[in-house]
Parts: sequence; C-alpha cells; structure tokens
Amino acid sequence: MSLSGTFAEVPDSSRYLIADSSKIGKRDFYTLCRLDNLDAVVCEPDIAVEDRATIEEHAQVIC
Repeated sequence: MSLSGTFAEVPDSSRYLIADSSKIGKRDFYTLCRLDNLDAVVCEPDIAVEDRATIEEHAQVIC
C-alpha cells in the first residue's frame, strides 16, 4: 500500500482507525472497537512511545 499519492488502494476487508493523537490512551465508558479487530491505526507521529508500543501489539501504526 502506498500513501505517497492522493489515492491508496486498500483491500475491502481492511479496518483502519483514524485518530487524533489527543484521543490515544484515553478511556471511555464504552468500547467502539478493540485494537485487535483493526489492521492499522492512523495518527500523527507525536504519540507517546508507550502508547505506540501498546497499539503495535495489536495493529500497525501509520503516522
């Protein structure tokens, strides 16, 4: 997969979460989706090292 252009081909079965880095590491009273159900999390590169490591245990991190 390439993100260098304006269009990236993604298989129909892929599941991505696009999250603002301020939301990573926060908890809420419900679960929308578990990390192990995702293929990748897309976010800014300034997330904490610990948060990135936690995500990478379950899904790829794309910054």
